[in-house]
Amino acid sequence: MSPPILTEQECQMDRSPDELYAWLFEKIDLFASHGQRDRRCREQALLHGGLFKKFYEEIYPLAIFAKRWYGGRQDVRLRPDLGCRNYDAEMMNRSGATFSWIEITQAVFDEYEYHRMQHYLDETRRDPVCGTGAVHWEGTKRTGHKITVENGCWGEEERRKYRESVCQRIYEKACKPHDHYNPNTFLIVAVDDYTKVVSEDSQKLLNEAVAGVVASPTWPFVRTFVVGMAQRCFGEFTEEMGAPDRG
Repeated sequence: MSPPILTEQECQMDRSPDELYAWLFEKIDLFASHGQRDRRCREQALLHGGLFKKFYEEIYPLAIFAKRWYGGRQDVRLRPDLGCRNYDAEMMNRSGATFSWIEITQAVFDEYEYHRMQHYLDETRRDPVCGTGAVHWEGTKRTGHKITVENGCWGEEERRKYRESVCQRIYEKACKPHDHYNPNTFLIVAVDDYTKVVSEDSQKLLNEAVAGVVASPTWPFVRTFVVGMAQRCFGEFTEEMGAPDRG
């Protein structure tokens, strides 16, 4: 039996920012190569099944953040956590002492993208699958889905709704009970800058919307980062920048 293509042990190893970033894309290349001859691997990767969910929805944005914020540094180590804790990763110094925690949420892969990928994997379809068209489906997993994907591009209304969905994900993380998060916890929110936050204007509007959410006097995160998965979009919001003076 061949070894698993992705394991919990390797996902939770501590690495430097550059090591984590390099490992991420080595694994993505391996998934693509393996998926050409293993349909189950391909399905798991594209539908974020099993351990691939943690990989794509938490480790991926963590690695992009680490490269952008701490790239080149050897005195910072990052260790993803796959358990059900009040953080998704730790940042440590050379001696292994944790100095900050990271909570991660994503506004990239939702039920619409899940069904888009399901349709893409359907071997009976004849037409290409548009990456920006509206997705419609009916049925259930048990009865089977009938999925259609329109050809089209995102308009201003769709972009406005997307900004609202990003802010909602951020707000939900902040609604935990008081003292839920450790002191000095960062929040990373992964966004889709492949198709939804592409232009400079759209990034500016997103940053303004996020700043409005972060400007809460009870905001629990010391820093909040918007991290684009295509590495076009990156925004930082701190207590001083995004919130009023707490006195």
